[in-house]
Amino acid sequence: MPETVKDVTTAEWQAAVLGSTKPVAVDFWHEQCIWCKRLEPDYASVAAEKSSKMTFYKLHVFREAETARRYGVQGTPTIKFFCGGREIHEIVGYRPKAALSREIDMVLGNYADCLKSSSPVGGG
Repeated sequence: MPETVKDVTTAEWQAAVLGSTKPVAVDFWHEQCIWCKRLEPDYASVAAEKSSKMTFYKLHVFREAETARRYGVQGTPTIKFFCGGREIHEIVGYRPKAALSREIDMVLGNYADCLKSSSPVGGG
């Protein structure tokens, strides 16, 4: 896995995902998931292309079950997108690279509006 996709744990979640100043994508996965394995190279490739605009993480749903449950992950792969500390979009299931890239571009296109209309989580 290239450096542009990092593992994130429940302990790191608040600072890494919710506290990020950039949009964040989190791939919820596990190693027995065939579609997760198929998604992995496409997710890594898109992350390498778009890492200057978005931060990319992977969260193992069994090792970090508390966070997966908190965000309602019921199937893998699931990619959730965050803006200003809140979830703004999700993809459930496998997407080929071109479709994944288009959805990420849509999230990035809406990011400025998201920041204008939201306050950081816990910001009162």
